[in-house]
Amino acid sequence: MKKLFVSLFVFVFALGLVACENTGSTECTSHIDEDLNGLCDECGKEVEVKVECTEHIDENKDGSCDECGEKVEVKEESIKDQFDCITVAEAIELANKAGQSGTSEKYYVYGIIKEIKNAMYGEMTIEDETGSIYVYGVYSADAQTRYDAMEDKPVVGDEVVLLAMLKTYNGTPELDRGYLQAFKHIEKELDL
Repeated sequence: MKKLFVSLFVFVFALGLVACENTGSTECTSHIDEDLNGLCDECGKEVEVKVECTEHIDENKDGSCDECGEKVEVKEESIKDQFDCITVAEAIELANKAGQSGTSEKYYVYGIIKEIKNAMYGEMTIEDETGSIYVYGVYSADAQTRYDAMEDKPVVGDEVVLLAMLKTYNGTPELDRGYLQAFKHIEKELDL
């Protein structure tokens, strides 16, 4: 009986030693790195740091998601996205409703310059996919510089955002005086 008791005691003691040896080294079935330090939180093994994103964001416009590195489509922001622009069709509708007295407030209107009739005043026609509208004249955003005196100014084919009151003159809708908020030069292909 003593032998059985001693054998049982040795077995329990040996089991205790084995258990003490494994303390602190937990084996894991899947490597988890919640703190993103490159080591498994359970076993300490080196793991590849992977960030999962819920929405692909490419703020530096290099074609890869800033969070997960996955390839994303690079979308160039239009200047009209920077303002609360109305379409040319909406501008025409508002101008027709206001008549010759004009609107009491100014609106941001986006368009592409179709033609410039008077380069001194910036008298032009702009268009978008909804139509075209006449612009009586263009000044800088601060209203201090007339179109002809602008150092860098938009030309035919460029995108523009103008802030203007809308009205009709002799029944024709127009932007009364457009204040240039933003523009983007569009490179044109040469037709040889």
